[in-house]
Amino acid sequence: MTSLSADAHAGQALTALRQGTHALHQQLDRLMPLSGAYINRLDYLHHIGLMAAWLRALEPGLRDLRLGLAGGERWSPAARLALIERDVEEAVQAGVDTGLLRWIPEARFDWSVPRAEGEACRLGMVYVLEGSLLGGEVLRRRWGERLAPLQLRSLAVEGMGPRWKALLQLLEQRLSRREQVEAAVRGAQEAFGCMIELAGHSRRQLSVTV
Repeated sequence: MTSLSADAHAGQALTALRQGTHALHQQLDRLMPLSGAYINRLDYLHHIGLMAAWLRALEPGLRDLRLGLAGGERWSPAARLALIERDVEEAVQAGVDTGLLRWIPEARFDWSVPRAEGEACRLGMVYVLEGSLLGGEVLRRRWGERLAPLQLRSLAVEGMGPRWKALLQLLEQRLSRREQVEAAVRGAQEAFGCMIELAGHSRRQLSVTV
């Protein structure tokens, strides 16, 4: 966990979040199916299957968190899950084998955080969740042509740039004390850790069966 001095203030929150998740981000990038140099529709199905399991884990803990950001529910876990379902249906229609989805487990997540740290911890998770949308935008530009005619709906994040900037401002406002920043870093690390566990498990299972 990132440790901060007693005079930590809001401006340090984003630095702490970036530093506290940098190594985890790199580890996850190496595990995700769309990180390779050559990918196909099966890789995309694998990717969104992992995303679906991860979003289902995050959704209960973030359901009642109100951020007041532009776009509102369009970026919620539930809304993204609906897009993933459409992507899976489209992949099935395109003849992609969905058998690998059985190797993606339901995520297990402990949401019992101290009451005083509840919102700060969840804001750290939101930092990772919204950051994944920025990553999805990059992936969509990189692989959209190669994976056509799939629409890659669950990666489409029109308007995410201004929303991300607004989120960073909100985090600076709400994470104004050292203990809040540390709780947010823990939440962000837990969110990354959950996806790393999911991706690692499915990769191990697939390597055994191939």
